[in-house]
Amino acid sequence: MAVFNRKTIPERIVLHGLLIGFSMVFFFPFLWMICNSVKVQEEMSSERFKLFPRTPHVVDNTPYIDVNEFSEIEPLDGVPEPVWRKALPEIKNNIADRLKTWQPVLPGDRAVVVIPDDWKENYQTAMTRGIFATLSQRISDTAREAAKEENRRIYCDAGKIPEKLHENAVKCGCKAIVDDFDNKLDQDLLADVFDRVFRRFCLGEIKVRVDYEVKVFKMLPGWRKISGDVTLVSRSFHNILFKLAEINYAKDNEAAFVYDLPVGRPERVNRFYVGFRSDASWARVGFEVVKNGRIYRSSGVVNLHSRTWSEAELRWKGEKIDATERRTFLLLEDSGETVGDKKLFQIRKIGGDADVDGGEVA
Repeated sequence: MAVFNRKTIPERIVLHGLLIGFSMVFFFPFLWMICNSVKVQEEMSSERFKLFPRTPHVVDNTPYIDVNEFSEIEPLDGVPEPVWRKALPEIKNNIADRLKTWQPVLPGDRAVVVIPDDWKENYQTAMTRGIFATLSQRISDTAREAAKEENRRIYCDAGKIPEKLHENAVKCGCKAIVDDFDNKLDQDLLADVFDRVFRRFCLGEIKVRVDYEVKVFKMLPGWRKISGDVTLVSRSFHNILFKLAEINYAKDNEAAFVYDLPVGRPERVNRFYVGFRSDASWARVGFEVVKNGRIYRSSGVVNLHSRTWSEAELRWKGEKIDATERRTFLLLEDSGETVGDKKLFQIRKIGGDADVDGGEVA
């Protein structure tokens, strides 16, 4: 005698659905770890949940305006929908009027940044999104609840307060939100938002370690152009000098810079620290050091994936390395005698065919 346990189609659907659901619960942590392993540091510390890493953003020109730094405008938490619909156009108009008269500056830098005509649309979009995203975290609870409080005051004698807001309550709530936005929209906030959307590659100071003493080289004469469609503009941040690089990758696909270091007895130099600001373009930076007529080239490159200041440490290959040291660095390998220009520092676009060139030590 044979006994068959044949399940109906609905039973099979429920069974397989439960199995798939429980398997996804156990699979998600592994997927999360895999995705996080290929994210950059800024994505790891972001407040917005995002499972997959951002696609590398390759550009043809730097500096540029990044419209993807902030997400699209979303309704404010705790603000009724009728109030938000009425307040949103007024807030946008006020921001547009403010941006027309505001001269773009960066925090700690008094020089005005000129916005080209072909940047106008991206500039307006990025700044509007950034201002909304920033102020949405600063709007007071009093402004958010103004419409509901006014609605309760209007219907205080009616016994039951209707869910639909009275027209005067909507106007009151709208005015409270708009006024709070205007009061908090100051010069510092505009500069901070502009700092986040204005992507730029900057060359900073260089430090050299001679024996155990670190010497800092300021920006005079500083960086100079070697090749590429590049313009270097002197800037400052709280009296710290640097140079902003305006680069057109579409023409030459690369740009090379050099920094002449007046270091005596170069054989005593054992470390280099090169300061620069990334522009989130994922361009690649390579380094070279010229010492006693020989070129030492970095074994790897730095990808400009972030938007912050960084410092690349260069060491000679063959130096004894402490296995417990957590600081990252690039090793300089002997690449032969110097020929022609002594290049030190180069940035190039992803996919470029040019060799990696680099800096110079006298």
